[in-house]
Formats: sequence, C-alpha cells, structure tokens
Amino acid sequence: MKKVCSHPARRTAPLCAGLAFFGCCFFPIYQLTPGSAYTYWWLNALMAARAYQEIGRQLGSLYGWRLNVLLTSGMTLLGFACRFLLEYGEFSNTVNFTPQNLALHLCAAVCITVLSPPSPRKGA
Repeated sequence: MKKVCSHPARRTAPLCAGLAFFGCCFFPIYQLTPGSAYTYWWLNALMAARAYQEIGRQLGSLYGWRLNVLLTSGMTLLGFACRFLLEYGEFSNTVNFTPQNLALHLCAAVCITVLSPPSPRKGA
C-alpha cells in the first residue's frame, strides 16, 4: 500500500478531481455582474480560498509552480464547463458566465494554489 500511495500520479488524481469539483461548485467566487444580488458572497469566497489553499499545499509538495499553474487552470476550466452544462438553458448562465467572473475566479484559484506554502513531506 505504501508503494501505491507514494507514486505522485496517484496522489494527483484526487487533487485534480477536487480542483474540478471546486471550480464547478464555488463559481463565481464573487459576482461582478452589475445588478445581481449575491448576499453571502463572503462565505463562498472564504470556503473557496480555504479549499484552494489546501489543494495548493498538497500540489506544492508534489510539483513545481509551473505544473501547479497548468493543473489548477486546466481543472478549474473543466469545472467551469461542468457547471455550464449543469445549468444549461437557465438564466443564471447569462449572469454567471461573464468574462469578468471567469477571469476573477480563475485568477483567484491559480494565485491561491500557487502561493500556498507546500505541506512538509514525511521523512524529509
């Protein structure tokens, strides 16, 4: 079991799934569309920041910052696509999927995961 869990690719798959899940669930991290009321944005932003921080700590202990940027942006974009398909045909897609909201969420996700300090490795 130790040999299976020590392989970086097998530890990366759940982290990538988590990034896609958080990209789907926490989007938009803050609603920049004018005229839309979003009361509990701070709670969503706080939970998203903590989730991205923990994934960033785990990815930081496995890979360098360049690969973290690629993994985070790719998986977050996959989460956006899943969210778009989940709400396809609803009015909320016209309010949520604006270039400003997409850019803010993607930049926040990448910055938080890359700037999080890596978790210490066991045995190091």
